[in-house]
Amino acid sequence: MGQSTGINNLVEPNQHPTKIYVGTRYLTGPLWLPSGSLILSDVGADSEVTLVNGSVKKTYSLAHMPFGHAFSKTGSILACHHQTHSIVEGLGDSAKTIVDSYEGKKLNGPIDLVVSSEGTLYFTDPIVFSSSTRSDLGWSGVYSLTQDGKLNRLKTEMARPVGLALSNDGKKLYVSDSSRMCVKTFDVLQDGHQLGPQKDFCFLTGENAGAPGGIKLDCLGNVYCAGPGGVMIFNSQGKYLGLIYLKDVVTNFCFGDPDMKTLYLTGAYGLYKLRMKVAGEPLTHSK
Repeated sequence: MGQSTGINNLVEPNQHPTKIYVGTRYLTGPLWLPSGSLILSDVGADSEVTLVNGSVKKTYSLAHMPFGHAFSKTGSILACHHQTHSIVEGLGDSAKTIVDSYEGKKLNGPIDLVVSSEGTLYFTDPIVFSSSTRSDLGWSGVYSLTQDGKLNRLKTEMARPVGLALSNDGKKLYVSDSSRMCVKTFDVLQDGHQLGPQKDFCFLTGENAGAPGGIKLDCLGNVYCAGPGGVMIFNSQGKYLGLIYLKDVVTNFCFGDPDMKTLYLTGAYGLYKLRMKVAGEPLTHSK
């Protein structure tokens, strides 16, 4: 898949991402901070890194295999720590566990997360890496931690849920399934305590390397998803608009800079950025 007329309304033709940082191995979980910096996970180094203008500002080591990041309702940073089966609030030594088990059994290891404007936390918890990895639960799940403190098991029929995002109005949840190469959508019910039946949104196919991963939306409601060859873009009805191609395997991405018009992409071998015509939907709900 290559660029189409639709994607030219979102990014200048013949513009390509440029590498701005090289990590250890397998970067993911980028999140733009209001302070003007970017935080991301360097899984190979088992650390979280903050950057300003592409240069390392601070490194938080021993992050227990970090993956996705998000903002809580109050603006604090939440992170998925796969190795400790947990989602934590804060960075480094100040991090405290928010959730690490379901009904007394350890989670598999959360990968990605998103928080609604009301403060409900959604996250994916797939069985990944190898068949020798023991799962106490025995399923790959999608969960919500609602404002009443209840952890809700929302979906367990997806083979390997990885990335997720909320629609701009918060009424729909998008979830990528890296095993079945697709994105599903669900209606959000009862303030996040339940989801409606799953619906097909799109399938991500191509000859290039990569599988469905992180998902983000722009301010127009277009849906961006890491997939074969880079980041695939669809409109809100699931119509394919085009591909932001990257030789590296894209794991995740986020919108950033003061105008939210720079796309920061993490891959197996580096961090990249690309200027866009359209701003991303802000992921912070702090006041």
